[in-house]
Amino acid sequence: MFVYQYQFGVLLVGTFFFPLLYISLRVLLQRTHISRFGRAIVRDASNKAVSTIQAILCVTSGAIIVANCHDDVMNDRHHLATDYAWFGCPYMLYDVWSMYDVHRRMFSHVEPAALLRHFLCRRGLFIVHHLVLLAVFFPLVVHFRHDRGDFFVGCFYLAEFSTPFVSARSILAKVYQKSSCVYLCNGLAMVVAFVVCRVALFPFMYWCYGQQVGLSIAQVVMSIPLKCNVGCATVLLLQLYWLSVMLVGTYQVICGSNNEIASQEKQNSKQSVS
Repeated sequence: MFVYQYQFGVLLVGTFFFPLLYISLRVLLQRTHISRFGRAIVRDASNKAVSTIQAILCVTSGAIIVANCHDDVMNDRHHLATDYAWFGCPYMLYDVWSMYDVHRRMFSHVEPAALLRHFLCRRGLFIVHHLVLLAVFFPLVVHFRHDRGDFFVGCFYLAEFSTPFVSARSILAKVYQKSSCVYLCNGLAMVVAFVVCRVALFPFMYWCYGQQVGLSIAQVVMSIPLKCNVGCATVLLLQLYWLSVMLVGTYQVICGSNNEIASQEKQNSKQSVS
């Protein structure tokens, strides 16, 4: 009985924590220089700041879990594996509401009757992502794994390491900093973080399990249940797709910066000749 009360308490904390943090940041950022870009940008920046804070909490939990469960990756336990799932679960629903709040302000010119449809068309992929995490990952972590594999849960929490860079990239673009060095450096850091924590994560988990049972990565692939391989392969393919999108975007930014520099040098050369 105490366990259920504790889990409900953690869930309740998460339910209030994220919306209150968003509202508080909105009030705070409205009093800073970012307010000159408009209320929509203030709300968007607040949303991205909450996402960053959530990511930091998630990655910190993951690092603690991995550090404490690496001796026996299947059977070592740490309470944060399930505790953070209960705490972070409400974030998914909060983020959908928060994104709609930002969208409503940013597209205030759209007719109210068409606003929800407009939001679903533009943010549908993110909504599906959040709902899948709620419907699949959350019950898997808190129930269906039967208190085994906390180490791997911690590894998946580490995948949030790239989120602060993604959030920063979005805000920098909104405040017209796409041509800045900060935007370029953040983009490169985002790609590196994404490769390390969302792509290399999968062979790392297979390698860790193989080290424990004395198998190579290829032997691990052949020995574990098919559903594990299919699940990991599906998630990995999605990460590779997003990585390709990031690489294209980063390449365009680099080419744009080089073209701008070349144009500026050409203009300076003409001025010096004249």
